[in-house]
Amino acid sequence: MVEASARPTLILRSVLDKTGLQDWFNKKVGDDEDSQSVSNIEAVVGFSVRFATTEDMMDVVETVEKHRKSVSRKRDSVIISTVHKQKGLEYPAVYLIQAGEGLLPAKRADLHEERRVFYVAATRAKDELWCSFVRQDDPDDPDNDGQSSFFREIGLKPSRTYDLGVKTDAISVGTQMGLSV
Repeated sequence: MVEASARPTLILRSVLDKTGLQDWFNKKVGDDEDSQSVSNIEAVVGFSVRFATTEDMMDVVETVEKHRKSVSRKRDSVIISTVHKQKGLEYPAVYLIQAGEGLLPAKRADLHEERRVFYVAATRAKDELWCSFVRQDDPDDPDNDGQSSFFREIGLKPSRTYDLGVKTDAISVGTQMGLSV
């Protein structure tokens, strides 16, 4: 049994050992969104090594959290993140980058899960949702213009097309879709 006054790293390691949480993550989690959880656990344990007491560690965590909240309230800031980390948050404008077929939904992915991820991304926008994808010119599949099939499902159509000057066999122009919500 670890005493409450023990170093935070000892407490955390004891909790991980007794609950089997880290072992469970290692066995159950593959290359999906939760694979970061194992790294997060290791990072917290590594961070805790610096502190003699849990109180010291929590003081630093509190200071960092206060700073993070003050920075996130600034209007002239940009947050670059994965969709998974934004669940429950909202922003005036959201830019969903590389939202093309084969990427969203990803090839060989669970379509239901990919649709859920798209929904999470799209509903983070309070005022504007901008989606970008690379337009395809595929003579074998004229219905596939490169945009995500999820756009067609909800009736989104490109509002602006930008010629980026990139010419290859598969890529002709970039497209951005604006949606006022």
